[in-house]
Amino acid sequence: MKIRVDSSRDGERTLVRCANAVCVLIVLLMAASVATRSVSAALPKAPAFREQRALKGSVRPTRATAIHAESPARVAAVLVHSGDPVGPGQLLMELENEELATLAETARSRFAQAQRRLAAVERRGIPGLRSRIQKEKYSLALRQWDAAQKRLAAFSLTEYENALKSARARLERLRAQKEPPANQIDRAESAVGRETRALEGARERWTRLRQEAEVADSRLKIEKALLQLEESTELAAARAAYQDAGLDLRITNQRVAQLRITAPRAGTILEVPVLADDRVYAGAPLVRMADLSSLEVEVPVPAKLLRHVAAGDNVAVRLPLDPDMDLAASVSSVSAVPDPVTHAYAVRMHIGNPNPKLILAGLECAVSFPKIEQATKPWWRRMLGL
Repeated sequence: MKIRVDSSRDGERTLVRCANAVCVLIVLLMAASVATRSVSAALPKAPAFREQRALKGSVRPTRATAIHAESPARVAAVLVHSGDPVGPGQLLMELENEELATLAETARSRFAQAQRRLAAVERRGIPGLRSRIQKEKYSLALRQWDAAQKRLAAFSLTEYENALKSARARLERLRAQKEPPANQIDRAESAVGRETRALEGARERWTRLRQEAEVADSRLKIEKALLQLEESTELAAARAAYQDAGLDLRITNQRVAQLRITAPRAGTILEVPVLADDRVYAGAPLVRMADLSSLEVEVPVPAKLLRHVAAGDNVAVRLPLDPDMDLAASVSSVSAVPDPVTHAYAVRMHIGNPNPKLILAGLECAVSFPKIEQATKPWWRRMLGL
């Protein structure tokens, strides 16, 4: 007698048993997850900072200023040190230049001699009314010349050129990406156009200032020539010598003033790379200072983790102080181009400085990215919510 086996029935029973086993496993996992969360809620909450997945970063000032020597000189005195707070206009360092000191002494002597000679000539006779009027015209032209020269010297195209260069570099970096966001490229192109227009306007202003200086120079020469025609030869020569000596002394004093290094704005001294009696060359760094009220943290993030980082993400920054200090921050920018040596991407974020005396530029720190922490967890921890 043959026993017939219904294979379709056995297959259904096997499928039902497998489904029941899967359901039981899911119920057990859900129960374990609920129990774990209940225990976690009963325990003290862990800080947002995750030490095991933190990335190393460095603290740097948002705004730093480097002061360089204008001409070769000797460091006569250093009045500040690293970490010192300074105010705008505060004297930081004094330099000495023997050649410039000799020129300044010669200019002062020449001016004093021209002044005495002019006074002696004027005592011998009172100039006429037309001479006095022309003298006032010459004085007015001299003041206008001096103001035009100062306006021209104070205006610089470097800031506008650097801004345009930075905007173009950012646009090139975005275009170099495989799939750059269209809105970012549009904003970058708008920034390039805006900086281009600003540079063109600055160049026009510089041209006007140069033309004003040239006109003032021509007028000064004309008024000086008219003054010489109005006055006697001796008096004209004395006054011309006096004016020339005054201009020479003014220019020399401006060069001497550059030997007194002052702070352009309030901040904190970061570095003084020179000592008293050191010889420095033109362009040599003298002082590096920064405003430490606002700091920037830069973290090199490997390419394999960069997809878990975006601008605006909240992060936790730990500063290795005594005790450690944790600060909340958010990602302000993500570099589109990797470092050519480390092949990591620079991620930056701004942090406030609760105590400038403790947190200084150059301090190493650790940054915890919650999205990186979540993405690098094992699958079973993510499933259980651990």
